[in-house]
Amino acid sequence: MALLAAACADDTTVTTTASATSAPTTTAAVTTTVPAATTAATATASTTTTVATTIPFAGDTGPKSGPGTGGLLTNVRFGDHDGFTRIVFDFEEPALPGWEFRYGTDQEYGMAYPGPPYVAGSSYLMGRFYPSGTVDISDPVIIVPTYTGDSRIDVNNASVVQLLLVEDFEAQMWWVIGLSDEKPFSVGTLTGPPRIYVDIAD
Repeated sequence: MALLAAACADDTTVTTTASATSAPTTTAAVTTTVPAATTAATATASTTTTVATTIPFAGDTGPKSGPGTGGLLTNVRFGDHDGFTRIVFDFEEPALPGWEFRYGTDQEYGMAYPGPPYVAGSSYLMGRFYPSGTVDISDPVIIVPTYTGDSRIDVNNASVVQLLLVEDFEAQMWWVIGLSDEKPFSVGTLTGPPRIYVDIAD
């Protein structure tokens, strides 16, 4: 007859039993004990690679414009950003003038400013603000300047070379941005104080 035996070991051993059958009076049992497999913890080093991505400049070379009720200029400033230069025109509270920006030639504004050269650079982005200006003439007796900065501003940052105030007459104010080349640009507005900004690709 066959003798089946099972032995219970602890959590670290597994026991199996095999039986051999010969004459009815003789039974031999062979027991083999196999140690349980032990898994060693293996530390795997991980490497993180960061790939720099460049966000495309959100602009183009086409004309851009926006509405406004009127505003007097108080300041002009610029700053260097990643991939573009920002030019900011600050206005008195509470509103902004209408505005338009487009590429043109120096001959389009040359009569308003002695030259040439009228503005440094080889491409010209013209900005018009209306109704707008640099002085408050609401009081016919006392004329108050609102912008006392330079009419010519050297920028020399990436593609932007220079800014030039070329006209401030009958509520029409023109600035020309001299560039090293015709570049994509975008225009937006902000509040507190009212601002019109122009972002120009490097």
